[in-house]
Formats: sequence, C-alpha cells, structure tokens
Amino acid sequence: MKLFLGFGISISTLKKNKLRTALTVLGTSVGISMIIGILSVGNGLREFALGEMQRAGELDVVKVRLGDWVEKETWDAKATMLTMDDLDAIIRYCPNVKSVSPETERFSVFARTGDKYTISEVAGVSPAYPEAYDWNIKIGRFISRDDMSNSTKVCVIGYKVWDQLFGKGDISGKEITLGNHRLRVIGVMEEKGERINTRGWDRRVFLPITTVQKRFTGKRHIDMIRAQAYSFEVVDQAGAEIRRVLRHTHHGNDWMFEFWTPTRSVEETKQTAAVITTALIAVASIALIVGAVGIMNIMLVSVTERTREIGLRKAVGARRLDILLQFLAEAALIGVIGGVVGILIGAGIGKGMAIGITRILHSSLISKISQGMFEDISWPTSISWKAGLIAFSVAMATGIFFGLYPANKASKLPPADALRHE
Repeated sequence: MKLFLGFGISISTLKKNKLRTALTVLGTSVGISMIIGILSVGNGLREFALGEMQRAGELDVVKVRLGDWVEKETWDAKATMLTMDDLDAIIRYCPNVKSVSPETERFSVFARTGDKYTISEVAGVSPAYPEAYDWNIKIGRFISRDDMSNSTKVCVIGYKVWDQLFGKGDISGKEITLGNHRLRVIGVMEEKGERINTRGWDRRVFLPITTVQKRFTGKRHIDMIRAQAYSFEVVDQAGAEIRRVLRHTHHGNDWMFEFWTPTRSVEETKQTAAVITTALIAVASIALIVGAVGIMNIMLVSVTERTREIGLRKAVGARRLDILLQFLAEAALIGVIGGVVGILIGAGIGKGMAIGITRILHSSLISKISQGMFEDISWPTSISWKAGLIAFSVAMATGIFFGLYPANKASKLPPADALRHE
C-alpha cells in the first residue's frame, strides 16, 4: 500500500516539474528506442533470410549428392552412384520423408523456336519436383510418370523462357528446340522472380529425367536426390534416416555422399543476425547509460530541493523506508515512462529503417549492381512482445538502480538537519 502511495506522491511531484521530467524521460527513451529499433531491424534480417530459404523451398529438405572429396581412383562408380533404386528405398524406409525428387546436373543450352532463342538451363527431374521446390505450374501440366516411363520428348519451361520464346502466348501444340532435340512444351512454371535464392530459376527448362539420361547425357545415374521432410522440425531426423538407407544400399559407402540439411544454414543466419544486433545494441546502450546518469542527477537535485520536505515528513513519523520507497518510486516511474515512450518511438524507428533499407535496395544504383535482384523485396520489420517486455523491464530497472543512491541518501537525512536546511 505504501508503495502505491509513493507512486501517487511521485506523480504529483513529476507534474510540478514538467520540463525537467520531460528531459529526463527523453534521455531514457532515446536509449530504449534505439535498442528497440535495432532489434526490429535485426529480427527483420533473420526473417528475410529465412523467408528467402522458404521461397526457394529449402527449409524442409535434405539434399544428397556424391561428395566433392571423393577421388575417382578410390570408388567404384557402379557401386556408389545414386540410382532410382535408392529413391524407392528412401520412400519405403524413411518415415519422416514426405517426397523424393531425383535430379540431373543442370546444363546450359540454347532454347529456340522459329527465329527466337534464349539461353536456358536444362534439368532432368521427376513428377515430385514441384512439391519438392514449392513451385507450382502456371499453365498446362508438369511431367507425369508416363513421361518418365516412356522417356517422352516433352518439357516444362520457366516463366522467362515462356516470355522470350512465346511472348507469354498460347503454348498448346508448341515445340522448342534444345540443342539438336525438338521437344513439345506441356507446361509453364509460375514466375519465381530474380530473388537471392531463386535467381535464374525462370530460365530453367525441365525434362523427364529419363529423357535427359537417354538423349542428352547418356548417364543412368542420378546426380542429386532432394528429399522433402514433413517439416523443418524433423528434417535432421529425415537426413539421418536417409544416411542409414544409403549406408545399406551402397554397402557402407555412405561416407562418399554429401548430406545437406537447412539446420546449419538457419543457425548460421540466426547467429549472424544476433552478432550484428548485439554489436549495435552495445553502441545504443551508451545512450541508455547517459539517460540513466540523467535520472541520477535529477534525483540528486530533487533530494537537495526537497530536503526540508524530507525533514518535515520524518518529524511527523515517516520512517526511513517510507522516504526510500518514495524516491525509488519516483525514479522507477521516470524509467517506466521513458520505457513506454522509447518502445513507441523505437517501433517507429524500426519501421522507418525497414522502409529506408527497402528504398535503398530499390534504388537505381543497387538495382544496376544487383541486376534487379532486390526489385520486389520489402524488408521485414518485426518487434516481438519479448523485446518490448525486456526493454520495459530494462527501463524500469535502470530507473530503480540509478535512483537507489539518491533515494538512500534522502532516507538517511537526520530530521533536525533537514529542517534547518536552506
């Protein structure tokens, strides 16, 4: 009850000195607002990186390929190359794997139709490809199992290939030439855009993997297996299951394969964002310390000005604890007000910084350097309730900590000396 009374007296005191209170609150709010703004941008960096991974369908996949460290002299190609039998075994014995997509290495060729041509990237894939990459068909259909079984000469083209060869027109019955092979166009993929993780995707042309093996490369093995887990939370378990399966199907030679999961990339992204954010917060904390020193100075001035008041209160029965709580409540209240104002200002700063970063990325200079990679990017801004709660707690704790010395000094004043103070 006495604490609430102390807050009531503190509010009355702060109202009497509006300008001084405002300046003290401003000192605290500047530090808090800078911290909130920086946290907002740091969280935005993390969300941006994870969003790009999600856009590319990378957050719940396991990719397997022959490791670059494997020397040709040390392995039997027939025993260690990935095959369609490996896919069947993965689907059968890996409960955390949702789908499996085999792929060949992409290679660049000229795609032509009539007098129009463009450079494209050809890849041999399976019907599971759209689900594995979270990439849908815009027009027509994707490769079917019958296309795979019969090594059909059909293809699905990317958005830019469609635009440059057909002017975004009808593809029914149309054909394109890839190298020396004519293929019927059966579908067009949705536009992915020239983002960081999807750059060049719209120039891809997809063929049944068996067609590529038979008519282009002459190989019978798979260059990469892309397995989609049911969620990011189980992707590491899915990777472990796939490794066990390949250890069995390749007679203990699983060490020859490279297993990639997004876990490490996600952790590295979070660590990078955390390091940058921590460094900037350390700089912003200087402003918070300056504000805290301002609270101490104002409270010391307040103690000096109200010495006679303190003596009078003690003379009529106020205890040392009562005086201590009164001044602590006043310091804490200044910190709380500064924290609330700082959070509101910080939210605005975070939003403003996000808009500024977006405009910089969209500027003509950056667009020219990045070749339009950031044109459709909007930098995210995120302020979690945890960050607001921490900032509020820090502001209040700052007020109490730096107000403790003046409050303690006030509580120790002898009543007689305080009453004689001029």
